[in-house]
Amino acid sequence: MSTNQITRLNASEELGSDLSDLGEDGDWFQQEDGVLASCTIRSNRKRLPILVPDRTLARESFNVKHCGLIGVYKLMDSRDIVFASNYHGTEAVSVRRKNYDASTSISIAPQLVKYYNLMGVVDLSN
Repeated sequence: MSTNQITRLNASEELGSDLSDLGEDGDWFQQEDGVLASCTIRSNRKRLPILVPDRTLARESFNVKHCGLIGVYKLMDSRDIVFASNYHGTEAVSVRRKNYDASTSISIAPQLVKYYNLMGVVDLSN
């Protein structure tokens, strides 16, 4: 292991708690280690903060919970999409999206969604 200590997150703890232990489920690398990460994740993944249920979110709305430096975003589109990021904020921005009939419309989404669509699922931070 390198000289940088890997900071771990236990998202099942209360928000804003110590980021010292994750367990055997996996590692969450932090921005302070020089690792910038944003990804889609399974909504039923262990140790995530409890997000708003699908039935209470309207279409094109989102919910955000933070565990230390990591934000977990739930966006309701035609279905729910769950993102995690350690360097995006919670600001709502305009996002251009394609409809079923190939027309485009503008909707409001977290800043992470605009970046995720722009990067084309390729790491642009290197």
